Amino acid sequence: MQLPVYASGGGKGLLAHQKWSEVRRLLDGQQFRALTPNTITTLDALVDEMDQIRKQGYAYDKEEFLSGLCAISAPIRNMDGAVTSCISMLLSAWRFHQNAENYTDIVLRTA
Repeated sequence: MQLPVYASGGGKGLLAHQKWSEVRRLLDGQQFRALTPNTITTLDALVDEMDQIRKQGYAYDKEEFLSGLCAISAPIRNMDGAVTSCISMLLSAWRFHQNAENYTDIVLRTA
């Protein structure tokens, strides 16, 4: 299964740590299809979220790909500090909203 980069925690987390020129190249011609009512559907909204992800150090998918499912993603860096991959935790929206801070801490410590 392939997830749209704009609608997944891991995709947004990886995208946020790329150079803007690479982001523009990757998203050139990308159609932002609403998969749920929470899906990001504009490049401007995605850019704003990527700025937030860079600042906070993690990404969320708050029912953006599938209603009822959330994700928390944190970057994994190589020895030079470059983001090369990420780790994600998928969980039900109910569990996520009940204790997002605790789950986020777990994902960040694991990464």
